[in-house]
Formats: sequence, C-alpha cells, structure tokens
Amino acid sequence: MTPSQMNQSAAASSLKNSDLRPKRRTFLVAAAAMLAPMLVGCGSMDMDGEIDGALDSTEAALTPGTMWIGGAVTEPDSDVDTWLSTTRPFGPWRVRRSFNKHLPDHISKTSAANDVANNVITFASVKPPSKGSIEYDVKGVADGDYDDTIRKLAASFPKDHTTYLTMYHEPEENLTGAQFKAMFQRFYKVVKAANPKIKVGTVHMSYQWRPSSDPNLPTRNQDSWWVGPEYTDFLGVDDYNNAIDDHDGIKDEVRTSARTDKSFQRWYEWAKKKGKPLAVVEFGRYDNKAKPEAMVKDLVDTEQYVRDEGFFLFMYWHGKSSKNSKGEIWDYRLSTSASMDAMKKISERGRKGW
Repeated sequence: MTPSQMNQSAAASSLKNSDLRPKRRTFLVAAAAMLAPMLVGCGSMDMDGEIDGALDSTEAALTPGTMWIGGAVTEPDSDVDTWLSTTRPFGPWRVRRSFNKHLPDHISKTSAANDVANNVITFASVKPPSKGSIEYDVKGVADGDYDDTIRKLAASFPKDHTTYLTMYHEPEENLTGAQFKAMFQRFYKVVKAANPKIKVGTVHMSYQWRPSSDPNLPTRNQDSWWVGPEYTDFLGVDDYNNAIDDHDGIKDEVRTSARTDKSFQRWYEWAKKKGKPLAVVEFGRYDNKAKPEAMVKDLVDTEQYVRDEGFFLFMYWHGKSSKNSKGEIWDYRLSTSASMDAMKKISERGRKGW
C-alpha cells in the first residue's frame, strides 16, 4: 500500500515462477546448527524441517545475513506462470507474494495453489470473511467464529513446503491496534495448532508509522500494534516512495532507500526491539527512465542496509497500484536495463537452495 493509497483496500495480486526447480539438498544437523544463527533484529529465524537426522536447507541459513529475495508481480496478471516468466530477467526470485481477498478453506482455493509445484516459497495474505454488511469480519475471527475455516486452510498447506502467512496486512489503515491484536492472536493460535510449520507474522504499513504530530496517527501508541512474542513468528513491513527524482518539485518528495526513509525507520526502531525475525514484505520505488541510476541506488542501498541489519527477507513490488483518490495509478515496475540488472545481482546474492 503506497502513501497515496490510504483510502484503498489492498489490491488482490498473485504471482508465478516457472523455471525455478532447484534440486533439494540436505545439511547435517550439526553443520546447519553452525550456519543457522541468522540474526534478525534481536531474534533469529528458527529452523524446522528435520528429516531423519538431516535438515531441509529450505529452513537453513546459507550464511549469516543471507536473505530470501522475492516479490509480487501484478502485470499483466498475477498467476504463477506470469510471476516466473516476468521475473526471469531479474531473478530467479525465491519467494512469491500473493493475496486472497477473504479466507479460503484450502490451499487449492488460494492464489498460492501452484507455488508448491513450482518450488516457490509462499508468502500469502488472507483477510477475514464477509458477514452481512461487514466486508471483513475482524471481530468474528477474534471471537472464534471462523476457527474451522482457518484450521482447514492451515492443515492443507504441505508441512514440507515453506510457507509464510499473514492475516490483514497493513492493518493500520483500517483497524485499531486493539481490533488487530484480538483478531491476529486468535488467527495465530488456530493456524499454529493445525500446522506448526507455517510461519505466521504481522505485516505493517510504513506510511502509517511516519513521524508525525497528527493526533490521529494510528501508531502514536506503537505498542498497541504489538501482538506479543507468543503470537507472531516474524514482523514484516511494506514500504513505498513515489518520488521521481531526488528533489521532486511537483510532489515535494525526496527519493529514499530503507536506510533513509523516515517512515521505515520509525517502524524499524520499534520492531527491532521485539526480538523477532524481520522482513521487508513489499518495497516499491519509481523507476526514473531519465535517471535510471536513481532506482539502482535505492535498490542497492536498501538491500545492503537490510542485509546488514539482519533481515531474513527482501521482496520487491513489481507492479502497479490501484487508483488513488486523485485517479493516479502508481507504477513500481522495474523498467530499465539498469534497474533489472541491479535486481538480478540482488537476487544472485540471495539464498539459493531449498
């Protein structure tokens, strides 16, 4: 969700990855234990996947600080095949970001249905079901009304496939912290009871964490959004900037990387104290065809920064946004050879094998 989309719902997008069929490898537990401590903020990503005394490398850090690289594709559509073919020039990406408008009861009904067959790590969002005139029945989830549906969905994900799952990403736009916390805690408990292998975490919207004296800023009380250490496996954030140039006179904006973005930094200063693995779940910047080096700088500086800070995941938003209140469509697609080459190098530096 971009800063200009404060009045929009998240766009439903899915993705694809075609030639991504790397061979599975296993590491000895002892060796994996030496490689595993991937520091993320104050926490580390725990390691699952033990099979007959070995550890599936899907869950093993190749080196400390090595991130998964992936993202979303929305044009011309969002299926897995499009995701794979579109990202081939600047991939291979390993993690596919996908969205579900409500709450499917089985993986086959989700936008992540074909991830497993394509050896793509899943990062999926779901929303609460509708109820009468209520588009998203947040309270119903908190009250346990949809436990059976959540349980069925979680159980349908293969336990040997790495899956990251969240409910109601970017909640600060539409919910209060109290509403979100009650909903997410229930969702987490039911998912983990049904399928402990799924990584369940919260995904926030950096724009709503911007430094501001606005008394209505939803994150003035930052900890109102903290669901508690026992109810999340990781903390994620979506971060966008719509500036075209370093000093965009039209929109009065300045280009930023995660390192220099004030909204990102306010969220990060809060999140890194929680002792959980951290992820950039959506990252979008404008590709300036007249100055392609601007996008390259934003990408490379962000990758280096979040890698140095121990993030376990960096995902780019290669797509368009829905129209904002002014009728504008923001386009964050990588569109120059320079930006695609920069992303290709970032992908090559990411974690490789399942």
